[in-house]
Amino acid sequence: RLADLIQDLDALAPVRAANRRWVLDRYPFARTGAALQEAVAAAWARPGDDAVAVHPAAWLDTLGPNFTAYA
Repeated sequence: RLADLIQDLDALAPVRAANRRWVLDRYPFARTGAALQEAVAAAWARPGDDAVAVHPAAWLDTLGPNFTAYA
């Protein structure tokens, strides 16, 4: 099905255009940008300390046998 959709990209152009219009009508760039700036400002305002990132592989032995069953 995916291959069929990829091959018919031109046929789906009107659908993509309608979807894009729908999103932009509801979430214009100015509104989205303002919301993002507000969220970042709120995150910066919260208390916090420096942290060290740890790759998830460091925790694999604590996650149980089914966590990586499909990996």
